[in-house]
Amino acid sequence: MTSIYGEQVNEITKGTKEFFASNGLISKFSYTLMILIVFILLFQIGSYIVTTLFAPSSSPYIVNGMIDGKQYMKVDQDPRKGKSVTILRSDDESKGIEFTWSCWVFLEDMDYNKGKYRHIFHKGEVQTLVEEEDDEETTDDNENDFQDDETGKVDINNIQKKTGINFPNNSPGLYLGPNDNTLYVFMNTFSSIMEQIVIKDVPMNKWVNIMIRCQDKTVDVYLNGVIAKRHVLDGVPKQNYGSLYTGVDGGFGGYLSNLKYFDHAVGTKEITDVINEGISTKFYSPKPGTYDSANYLSSQWYGMNDIGKM
Repeated sequence: MTSIYGEQVNEITKGTKEFFASNGLISKFSYTLMILIVFILLFQIGSYIVTTLFAPSSSPYIVNGMIDGKQYMKVDQDPRKGKSVTILRSDDESKGIEFTWSCWVFLEDMDYNKGKYRHIFHKGEVQTLVEEEDDEETTDDNENDFQDDETGKVDINNIQKKTGINFPNNSPGLYLGPNDNTLYVFMNTFSSIMEQIVIKDVPMNKWVNIMIRCQDKTVDVYLNGVIAKRHVLDGVPKQNYGSLYTGVDGGFGGYLSNLKYFDHAVGTKEITDVINEGISTKFYSPKPGTYDSANYLSSQWYGMNDIGKM
């Protein structure tokens, strides 16, 4: 009887030791797992802080101030170079590729650089500017060559007759027309070398905000916060890693202010914020001469019945 009782006690003691041993393993595993989770959380928080402090802005000013439209400027993308401004390519969102460009333009002198497309800005390395094939053509003949004022694909054969356009890199490119106050937006796509969007009758001698907003293959061009033209590209926009340029080939007669990039398609609030912020008439870099710094907008693009706000 005593022997049986002793065996039972030994079995109970052995079971108790095994139970505590198993609980010890569970405790050690749980502790290790908790440490691992805390480490991962701290690593993510630290990475977010470092990225926030040191990563390039996703919505940088390329020109934070005002420059003369005739002023040539190159903005490098290489962060190792001084005064570079890194423009982050858009990551595909749920609705496709997205980005927005915004700037203020003051069109002043239509006679300056007349007869060729007048460069405002473009992104992409400068190639040989397209030149006329026949230098003996008259002014009237040259003007007829430029009457390609329809939104859509650009005829590559016809573009050989156009001067002032950087070819082929325009992602995007903004130009003033060769003969009047028409704006041209050029965009490279994966389906065609270039497509163009034409905005006619842009107000002169007044500050006008221009936004080029892309979402997937749809490009909206806004003037002072109002949609002036919508165009569905034939293919996906082709972004590039090239530098940004202003005032190429003599630029245009006027001023450019607050050129800014967004790595997403801006919404109504951001559009309103840009319009409310207005322009900066402080020269981005020293430039001789004087300028009337009156800060006013064109009212022509407000209250129009045939176009609506986003």
